[in-house]
Amino acid sequence: MMVEIFAQIGLGQGFRYLTGIVEFIGGLWLFVPGMTALAALWLAATMVGAILAHLLVLPESGMPAAVLLALSLVLVWLHRDQLVAMKARVG
Repeated sequence: MMVEIFAQIGLGQGFRYLTGIVEFIGGLWLFVPGMTALAALWLAATMVGAILAHLLVLPESGMPAAVLLALSLVLVWLHRDQLVAMKARVG
């Protein structure tokens, strides 16, 4: 099914692999202490791309991507102190 979806998007199957790697890395980072907020932002950005693909190219509903975006943003909000601490460390 995913092969067909990415064929419809028109960016090639390499983009399917790249998307899978991005999602896998984001999922792993969710479990690294102190990285939850950054991982959730990473996954939220991925879901924004998925929603855009559904709105612009794909005929299927983008609702699952919208739900995952909302859940990612909830995680960002719940762990926003991590982002503040990262910002303080950077400068």
